[in-house]
Amino acid sequence: MPKRTRTYLFDGEPVSATAFKRLSKEKQIGVMRDWFFSNFSDPNILPYDSSEGGFQWIWGGPFDAADELDSEFGGIAKQGAIDSLSSELADENPEWSGNPDLYEPDENEFSFQDFLRVASKRDVLFSSLYEIEDTVGNTGLGTSQAFIHMLLFANVITAMEAYLSDKFKERMSDAAVRQKFIETYPKLKEMKVPLSAVSATAASLDRIVANSLSDVVWHRLDKVAEMYSNTLGVTLPPDLTVINKAIADRHDIVHRNGLNKDGVKGTWDAAAISAVIGAVKALAENIERQLTVNDRHTPPPGSP
Repeated sequence: MPKRTRTYLFDGEPVSATAFKRLSKEKQIGVMRDWFFSNFSDPNILPYDSSEGGFQWIWGGPFDAADELDSEFGGIAKQGAIDSLSSELADENPEWSGNPDLYEPDENEFSFQDFLRVASKRDVLFSSLYEIEDTVGNTGLGTSQAFIHMLLFANVITAMEAYLSDKFKERMSDAAVRQKFIETYPKLKEMKVPLSAVSATAASLDRIVANSLSDVVWHRLDKVAEMYSNTLGVTLPPDLTVINKAIADRHDIVHRNGLNKDGVKGTWDAAAISAVIGAVKALAENIERQLTVNDRHTPPPGSP
């Protein structure tokens, strides 16, 4: 929690605690708001891991706006001003993070950059989906709400594609898995290599695999399902109706600005977005469970 300060800023100019007391309620709210956002930040900038309880409070917190304002301004600000700003901030976020600009990195402490470097593909997906859910819940979108919801709906599928791609590519670091991919992926399995080019082809195998994966359309779930099954031993859920419908809708959003092939404008409300987010989460959890089981039953390299 920040230490109580002796001066504050009002329109960029320092204001002593004594002078602050004489300000109007509206001006006191302005000063307190500036103080609050210089010390605290929206938690949506934090890493998010549902398996670890949600937000990872790497810069301190969670902080309650009312408690922090009372601690800093109690006795010098009008109570009505504190209550008004506290209510406004609580509506925006029930809990707040410390401001990362005030965070002094410690080589022994976990940082947000560390999280991005080591986060699992599942964590990255779920963080993206949480941001989408949080934006959908924003009641201040006004007349832009339908347009923003359309973009958010499409982004759910984009996040899913990134997860399916990144998760699969991550497994290519295992030589046995990479060999399985080469043996089962049609484009590579059917590749004809002249005897004179065998050595050069073998030397370029990593690049050939990477190029093949870059050509995959990761929302073609029928093809992706084959790859996951043949290479990773993972079976996608049999019922992907919600996701497949969302993929078709995303095509209309991206390529027809939300119009279907008959020229009818689609609508994607909070419930529709929530439904596809739930389906994508279930898909990812299904993949993660199967990979965990497979890893447990895979003997280490060199074992008999």
